[in-house]
Amino acid sequence: MLLAILLLQFAFIIVLKAQNAYLSNYNGFAYHQSFGKIIKHSTDFEPKVAGITSFYEINYANSFLKPKAWKQQHHFPELNVSLLYARYGNRSVFGDSYNALIGLNYTKQTHNWKRNFTYQFGLNYSTKSYNIVTNLQNNVIGSTINLALKLTYGFEYFVTPTLSTGLHAVLMHHSNGSAQTPNLGINVLGLGLNLKWYQSKASVTQNEKPQNEIDKTQQFGIALAYATHERIKPYNGPKYPVYGLQFFAYKRLSALWQFNYGLNFNYRSAVAQGFKNYDLYNGQRFIKSLRWYPYIGAELLYGNFGVAASVGFYPVSTNAFSTRIPTTIGANYYFKNLDDKPNNNIRISVILKSHFAVAEYISFLVGYVF
Repeated sequence: MLLAILLLQFAFIIVLKAQNAYLSNYNGFAYHQSFGKIIKHSTDFEPKVAGITSFYEINYANSFLKPKAWKQQHHFPELNVSLLYARYGNRSVFGDSYNALIGLNYTKQTHNWKRNFTYQFGLNYSTKSYNIVTNLQNNVIGSTINLALKLTYGFEYFVTPTLSTGLHAVLMHHSNGSAQTPNLGINVLGLGLNLKWYQSKASVTQNEKPQNEIDKTQQFGIALAYATHERIKPYNGPKYPVYGLQFFAYKRLSALWQFNYGLNFNYRSAVAQGFKNYDLYNGQRFIKSLRWYPYIGAELLYGNFGVAASVGFYPVSTNAFSTRIPTTIGANYYFKNLDDKPNNNIRISVILKSHFAVAEYISFLVGYVF
């Protein structure tokens, strides 16, 4: 999912023309009304999907012009904060949800028209998750608190200099990263209308910062990882720790992007416990419970912060979860800004590991860059 976001965002940045040095400074307040349908994205998706899903959203936007090198490189995207109420089709199974979201909106304005591409992340509270007694049909969402992702693409037309109306397409996903099963996740695709009022503030003159020469040499590092993993069935079963070791490297490609690659090792205590219960692989239990794979990926940079996606390959087929191709999406924070190419840097990460549409776990990493 996040790999698609990165590709969409990259394409959108490419078509943007450079902003003028004289920029509008504003707050924006909007109401979005969207209608769509839950997408059955897996053959394991058991509940019946009936009826229309409705989104009721209040949105705040800010031109976000405080000088930062990464904002200039990204053509000064808007900061967007939203509160969204979702009323799902088939409410007896899916219920409703309440969402708090924050993200960036990449804009392009010509005359009375404005084009928007927005991505937001946040938290989701679902009123009807799986329950073995009261909601056995819902094998899609197993927890009340989930992660949420929302993508929006649309257009605004300015009726007056401070009032616009628009049309947008929206894709929203929420799940818990397999922190608790079941966890197929809910995806909603829809269309909507929006009304937005702009409160103009004093305009801001941005003097473009000289771009330092990007050092494109490679840097190497090592990271330790920890996660908990629950077996797919029975639902809401015990959770087992997963321990990881990562050897990684990255090479800066531009002011916005860097290429990542490395080697991951994961020790799954749930598998080791299963072997122990059946008295299997004595003397080889550690090796048999270990998965390893090389990976490559890309990272979109925002100063000290990065949004990353990767794809890997299990060389040993018996190590595979349900496929030989694991994917990850997540966020990295570097204690020192990467524009300075610092040595002795510390990186902390939150990563969701999946196998195509099936999430395995969310892991937390602490790394050191030499």
